[in-house]
Amino acid sequence: MGKRHSQVVNIDEVDAVESSHGNKFANKRKRLGALSGSQEIGCSWYEVPPGKQAFPHHAHYGNEESFFIISGSGQCRIGNETVAVRAGDFVSFPRGEDYSHSLFNNGFEPLVYLGVSTANQTDIMVYPDSKKIAIAGGANMHAGLKAAKLHKMFKDQPNVDYYLDEE
Repeated sequence: MGKRHSQVVNIDEVDAVESSHGNKFANKRKRLGALSGSQEIGCSWYEVPPGKQAFPHHAHYGNEESFFIISGSGQCRIGNETVAVRAGDFVSFPRGEDYSHSLFNNGFEPLVYLGVSTANQTDIMVYPDSKKIAIAGGANMHAGLKAAKLHKMFKDQPNVDYYLDEE
C-alpha cells in the first residue's frame, strides 16, 4: 500500500534510528517533519531509556525548540533550573542561552516525546556544561546539523582581534 498523502506520515511508517554515546546518552529517533512535507518545521519522535538523555545540555541561537511529552517522566533542565516533566507537558525553548535545555529520563520506563523546532538553515549552538560552541550553515534541518555545508564544533576560547592575520 502506498502513502495516503504526501503531507501525512504515521509513526508506524517510519523506521527508528538508534543512537548512543558513552553511559549518558541514548535514544531512538523517528524524523517526521520532512516525511510529512514540512519545509520550515522539524519534528522528531524520541524514545529515551531510563537513566539516559538524548542530547547534551545546549541552546540554539538560530532555531527555537519545543518538547511534548507523550509518555514517561523526566527532569528537564532549562537554563539553571530543573523541572519535573511528565506525559501531557509541553515545554518551549526560545532562542538563547537563558533557555539552554536537556531532558533526562529519571523514571523506570522509556521517556517518549516529540521534539518540534524551526528549521532555519543557519544556527549557532552553545553547550554550557562542556564550554563548546557549534555552528551550522547551509543546513538541511531535516537531515540534521551535521549534514550542513558548514558544520564546526570547538571549545570556547578568548576572542581575537577582527583584523588578526588580515595584513
